[in-house]
Amino acid sequence: MKETLAAYENEVEELNEKLKECSAPTISTKKDGKTFSHSVREASFGLQSLGVAQKNVSDVMKLAVKAITGEEISDAPSYSFHNRITNEMKVLCRMQIKEQLQDEPDTTLMFDGTTKSVGHLCGVQLASREGNLLVGMPLQEGGTADAYTISIQKVVSRLDKTPTLKGETDNGSSLMNNVSNVMTDRCPTNAAIENNLEDITGKSLNRFKCGMHPLDTIAKDCDKSVKAFEEENQVDTKKGTNAKYPFLHRGESNTVALVRTASKIFHDTQYSCSEELKAFLKFKEMSVLSYHRYVGNRFHIYFLNSGILYYLCDEIVDFFGATYPPRNAVQECVKNALQLSELKITLRALGLIGKLFTGPWMRVLSTAKSILDMNEHFDQAYTNL
Repeated sequence: MKETLAAYENEVEELNEKLKECSAPTISTKKDGKTFSHSVREASFGLQSLGVAQKNVSDVMKLAVKAITGEEISDAPSYSFHNRITNEMKVLCRMQIKEQLQDEPDTTLMFDGTTKSVGHLCGVQLASREGNLLVGMPLQEGGTADAYTISIQKVVSRLDKTPTLKGETDNGSSLMNNVSNVMTDRCPTNAAIENNLEDITGKSLNRFKCGMHPLDTIAKDCDKSVKAFEEENQVDTKKGTNAKYPFLHRGESNTVALVRTASKIFHDTQYSCSEELKAFLKFKEMSVLSYHRYVGNRFHIYFLNSGILYYLCDEIVDFFGATYPPRNAVQECVKNALQLSELKITLRALGLIGKLFTGPWMRVLSTAKSILDMNEHFDQAYTNL
């Protein structure tokens, strides 16, 4: 944030230097006394694109002009003006999407549901050889196959009715007729949606499935079992001992908190001691394994890092106890947690699942070098089991 702020301050200084070379600046927001100028419209959309709420855009514009030129804007746009600009941009985006996709015969339809505070949303994407385009995210009632199908139809129908940039109107052909492929996860509801789409298009669609979702489900279910085990064995690192053990995010198990926090001593420059730890492991003639950056409790990373942490557990405790006393709270938390026998049990159990089940599955799902490297490290970690 400091670097970003410094960059903005430099930009302000450069603008001020340019203004000194000009005559006294005059800020005019309206070009004919009634219509806001193109610069104002561009500024409105730019600020909203940066995440400024519509109700605050005018205030930000006033502050920016005041900071740069010292002038006051008396006739700043209203909230309804900024809302209108957003709607115009949405129409323009739909025009561009239609123009790009209407002549693409083999497009791919991707859809997925998500529940937010506003309700259940259906994200719809259309992909061609040029790339993926998000074409709509409508709010819908429920998560049934029929509800999803209706949402998809509404999104595509709105595109069909949008004129192109060349002024062409609806030519009677739907973008749905160009869809040859569908991409979803393996949820049974999605299979029913695909059946509906085949009835609508009157043709058989190529059905592609995401292979990562089953791993995500496995990770979530395993973590439920981990939490149940911790509760049964009264593993509670929250009551009065927060400074001694890894901080728990809402819904996390203690094991996940440990795996996540341990990533910091390998990758976070503020807390890391990875070079010293690697030197210690080489001295102990231990395999120096790559503890991967924690990216969430999903896919194979959860099981992989658990297994590696179990393999290095005693050596890390020895490292912090005799060679390298903890120098910050994160290192102290990792050391304390690794001495809890219950957490060592869960780490080993998760690691074995990765070794015997999710690890081999990842080899089948991907030939990416990084994935193969993960499994190579994991094989080394479990040669003694």
